[in-house]
Amino acid sequence: MQKVQIGVCGFVVALLLAGPTLGQDVNQTVINCDRYAASNNDLATTAGRAGVRFKDLDTEKAKTACEAAYAANPDIARLAFQLARVEVKLGNYERARTLLEEALAKGYTLAAVELGLLYDTGRGVEADLKKALELYQLAADAGWGVAYSNIGDLYRLGLGVEKDEARALELYNQAIAKGNEAALGRKALMLAGAHQEGDDPRPVVSALLEAAIRGEAVGSAELGLAYLNGRFGLPVDPVAASVHLKRGFDAGDNFGGLYFAIIEMARWDGHFERAEQLRRALQSIVDSEDHENRGPALALLGQFGLITGLNRSQVTDLIERAAQLSPDHHIVLNSRANLLVANGDLAGADALLEKAALAQPDWAPYYARRSIIQLRLGNAEKSKELETQANNARDGQYLLQFIGG
Repeated sequence: MQKVQIGVCGFVVALLLAGPTLGQDVNQTVINCDRYAASNNDLATTAGRAGVRFKDLDTEKAKTACEAAYAANPDIARLAFQLARVEVKLGNYERARTLLEEALAKGYTLAAVELGLLYDTGRGVEADLKKALELYQLAADAGWGVAYSNIGDLYRLGLGVEKDEARALELYNQAIAKGNEAALGRKALMLAGAHQEGDDPRPVVSALLEAAIRGEAVGSAELGLAYLNGRFGLPVDPVAASVHLKRGFDAGDNFGGLYFAIIEMARWDGHFERAEQLRRALQSIVDSEDHENRGPALALLGQFGLITGLNRSQVTDLIERAAQLSPDHHIVLNSRANLLVANGDLAGADALLEKAALAQPDWAPYYARRSIIQLRLGNAEKSKELETQANNARDGQYLLQFIGG
């Protein structure tokens, strides 16, 4: 169920304190750039500071600091890299590419990872997976774990190379050995996706737990989904599911945030503070640059508005905006269906839920909601058929108890 885009872990930088020959003012400009633009993937940040995740990068502060540091210290190659990181966040891909090429030419091999990402995703250049792989390999040869992880993504998904999950697993293990925690989530996700009924679930659970214990976003969210749906021999445990989905979301996985919201909405008890916390979490996804999950987050905001008594015109606006962004997403289709039910259009709601179930055929709640609608439409036989499908569906069984007529 989990989806991950290639290369989300592509910003890594080896931060060094300014040399003793630099003056105090220059030292401070370098430290400021390090403070605001150091990657969270860095293993040696200045003065022991944790790096900043790309999604949390404050472009205004980082650009000001890194422009000054770069101008004053043209021989420190990593500053060109850090400034490029800011330019990527701002969408200034041409300048980012120029800065990355400069950093790489000066021997800063980590620039090859971010430069590879530009070719990988076609940002500011024509997409070229062969070129991306060459650049990732250059950084991997220099010992950077994130490069191994990105190459692993290519083999896992069969992008630019023949799909080879065994090779991907090998590369993820190499990345993990180099200290790249994001590879923990990639490994867990791959093992979970390859797991078949009857397979030994222990390798999957072990990988999920290792990722979650280390606070890795994707692995935490995937573990939360496993607890929600009782997968890989784990029990259905909505409390554990909610905790791990929230941890995944807090660590940067917006997909986990969507399913955390779905659980919390289902069991909302009217507590105002919890409602506000949930709205803020969903709004943060809407306000992010995560185009894949913004539409579903808007839809869930609208759906929660129906539950909490938000003005109907505001609810409609949220769900219509969601439909413009992600018209075929199953979460958006479900929220549109709920709005139609509230407006008395049962047939229209049933048609949307049918599309949602086709998009997510293992999700029990969609069949259960259709069963109720069909009963209200007078189609008892169809309602019973859908009820059976709901009871037989693999995922979302816990949520059926909250679905009523």
